[in-house]
Amino acid sequence: MIGARRGDLIWKLLEGSPREWIAFVFAFLGAVGVIWFIVTVASRQRDDEDPAATDHQMLTRIEDLRQQGDLSYEEYRSIKGQLIQRLETREGQQETDT
Repeated sequence: MIGARRGDLIWKLLEGSPREWIAFVFAFLGAVGVIWFIVTVASRQRDDEDPAATDHQMLTRIEDLRQQGDLSYEEYRSIKGQLIQRLETREGQQETDT
């Protein structure tokens, strides 16, 4: 019974006038455009952040966690090594870009 109603609704939508279809297409494209704009603006704002500053903040935070006893010394050394390596890689890339 529900399937029959759903099928009737679909056929009713498909039998819409060209004016209704044009309005639907414009509304759909407008919604897609708004979503694209929001995603683009959000990604540009993320790109404006300085990754090096974020890594330095992370180093400070993991040092605090180690001092509080939430990270073992081995975990701290591992994370610190990865962050320092990433920082050195970025600095090397910046030097070659300039």
